[in-house]
Amino acid sequence: MRRNLIRKILVIFPVLAGVIFLSLPAVSVADDSDSFSVEDSQDEGVSGDLTKANEMPAFVENGPTDYVQGKFGKKPQIVVFGDSQFDRDRTSSGLASRLAIYTHSQVFNCAMGGSMASSSNDNNGIVDIAEVIQNIKNPIDVFTSVFPYYAYNGCDLSKTDIFIIEYGINDYMNDVPIWGNDRYSYYGALDSGIKMLKESFPLSSFIITGPSECEIVDDDGNIIGNGCDASNSYGTVEDYAKAAQAVAQVNGIIYADIYSLTKESNPESGKNLKLDRDGVHFSDFGKEAVSRKLSKISISLLGYDSIIVDTTIALINGISLYEVSRMIEYPYNSDFFNAYDYYALNPDVRIIIGTNPDDLFIHYVCTGMNENRIAHY
Repeated sequence: MRRNLIRKILVIFPVLAGVIFLSLPAVSVADDSDSFSVEDSQDEGVSGDLTKANEMPAFVENGPTDYVQGKFGKKPQIVVFGDSQFDRDRTSSGLASRLAIYTHSQVFNCAMGGSMASSSNDNNGIVDIAEVIQNIKNPIDVFTSVFPYYAYNGCDLSKTDIFIIEYGINDYMNDVPIWGNDRYSYYGALDSGIKMLKESFPLSSFIITGPSECEIVDDDGNIIGNGCDASNSYGTVEDYAKAAQAVAQVNGIIYADIYSLTKESNPESGKNLKLDRDGVHFSDFGKEAVSRKLSKISISLLGYDSIIVDTTIALINGISLYEVSRMIEYPYNSDFFNAYDYYALNPDVRIIIGTNPDDLFIHYVCTGMNENRIAHY
């Protein structure tokens, strides 16, 4: 199947390249007369920078549509419910935009900074969102900031191919109980919310990420601990991640292990390069790693080979699918070195060495290791 897909992609490669390069800069806003407007928000008490409401996308729509199709129409639709990992950066470098580019989908970013899976704090947890969908609650009472409300109001949720549920760090930091059966525990909220969403959208697929790693930083910016060894009243970040994985298993949905992906530190510097200086949010490196992982899972759920993600990145970088395949399938790839990642992560190496995986490996062993270069996502 994979080889047949590669042949199909190679046939359309020249046309596809033109489509991608023409469409990548575009970030569009849903043109819907019923969607959220600045005027509406003035009376309803939605907080946020209202003067910029119409400049922010209800969804980002990048990439070609000629061979990636969703269940409900030509372009797949992904909806994100989560926290500031998605909400904080709604630009072309944010997680939602990267996800849209790599999956060739519409991504509706309904994430709210500071929100938790649990309903313990501001009643905007995953069960509260599910109650909005089931017409139990008013969306204005749950989506209390302008951009998530705007995104929620701009999409037809019944046409959603994939829901991504991304919570955990704020539950950990706010000392929310991990285990329980109600909406005020982390496990209980995720389990109840997922069940309600599956009931409302039985044809949709679901991905749950759980929390990412975090670092405990003092007032001077010094790292004094991290989420895998600093426990709150109920456990560590890793314990919250295990609870999210349990929810996925019980409900028969995909668990994307973002915690393991983001907990690695650079062995030389001791710094976690996937986290920003605040120790919580993703760095650019982290956003790229997480978006690639979520994109490959999403593409697979849509029924396509995940090599489409690598193909898209290859076109963005101006190299051929053949060159990408050589690097991806290089026999000396390991947990420490990946030829394709080493090429992507080191621009100067790209210029000097090129795409030959043997040359990249030799450069890493002879030079890159001594220079503490990053060799894999």
